[in-house]
Amino acid sequence: MKEIRRKIATYLFHSNTIFVQLVLFTLIVSIVPIGIIGSLLFSHLSSSVEATLSESYSQIVKQYVANMNEGLLRYQYRLHQIADNTIIIDELLNKELDTNPYVKGKKVTVEVRKCLGVEDYNKFRNCMVYSNIKDAKIYGDKVSMIEEARKESWYSEDRILSEGIFIYLSVDRQENILSLIEPIYYIN
Repeated sequence: MKEIRRKIATYLFHSNTIFVQLVLFTLIVSIVPIGIIGSLLFSHLSSSVEATLSESYSQIVKQYVANMNEGLLRYQYRLHQIADNTIIIDELLNKELDTNPYVKGKKVTVEVRKCLGVEDYNKFRNCMVYSNIKDAKIYGDKVSMIEEARKESWYSEDRILSEGIFIYLSVDRQENILSLIEPIYYIN
């Protein structure tokens, strides 16, 4: 095997003209540096691309979290609007002349939808107002008595009293649901 290589090298380098020998020498001498430089550039470009992608993914995650925080703040603001709405408070306190709990519930439902706004209404899975005033019954699409809430799987007296936000598993156990609570206070 060594003998064959030696014969090939002797043939290529010693038996040809000086021009062929120079061309072969130049090719061999230039291939090595080009190969080294190419591999160094490739590794540099590769690490540069990885760093850029990592930074890009990081930026996307930061933007996603910022959008979620902004959405959560917007929802909390809408809840404050609902909790401060005087029409809703008056209906809950039974200050209006109409005592039909379903007519009162319809008025509260209209006000809740107004407070949520058209663009946010579809994003809320369910927005409910629960009343704990026993002598002022009220029922509607977006309002009910606290007794109805107690029948729900998510309801826990400790959770409602201590937290303004909680997460629970849906009935079909397929997804986590984020719930926000905003108490309505009547200040005369």
